Amino acid sequence: LNEDAVRHCRERGFRAHCGTVSDAIAAGFVEPGSCPVVTAFHVLEHVEDPVGFVSSLVSLAGPSGRVFLSTPNS
Repeated sequence: LNEDAVRHCRERGFRAHCGTVSDAIAAGFVEPGSCPVVTAFHVLEHVEDPVGFVSSLVSLAGPSGRVFLSTPNS
């Protein structure tokens, strides 16, 4: 959700979307089940709806994909 970071990624030739996973799917940026591996490190504690966020990651991975999450260990 950081427009400056997305702009920097695009300037360096990366394909980047500014928005939620659900927004990216709705915009056709990425297809459900198209990512064999999905990672999210140190973000879960910052999202408004953690269960919905994890569900959206699982939808990206699809039935044979893998989702890896980590949170800070204080």
